[in-house]
Amino acid sequence: MEIKGDGKDCFTKANITTLVNYSFGPDDGLTKFLFIRKNVTDSTSCVGLYNYVFTGLSSNEIVRKVLKFEDKIYNFSDKNESNNELALQEFISLYKDKFTKEKMDELIFQFQKGTEYRGSFF
Repeated sequence: MEIKGDGKDCFTKANITTLVNYSFGPDDGLTKFLFIRKNVTDSTSCVGLYNYVFTGLSSNEIVRKVLKFEDKIYNFSDKNESNNELALQEFISLYKDKFTKEKMDELIFQFQKGTEYRGSFF
């Protein structure tokens, strides 16, 4: 699998393994590309909100969200709103000084939108 996107350099091999394991079960086939895109990030470090997409030859995309801390990552969960809120509050308390109010508001908004589906899903 190739890793592409403007956010790829901010993720370690262990982070990538976490994203793959979170997104795929043991019987799922992997796709050709993993795109990691910056959504709202700090300009001097890698902390922030990223989107990631696994894709092959299809135009359909499931865009997942991940909060990148200095020492860990947190995947948005469609099934656990309370954990999402706890992770977001931890992120805000740790990094509020790295973002303007407008950027932090945008990060919160984009994170709370959750998983996005693009293309034709039946």
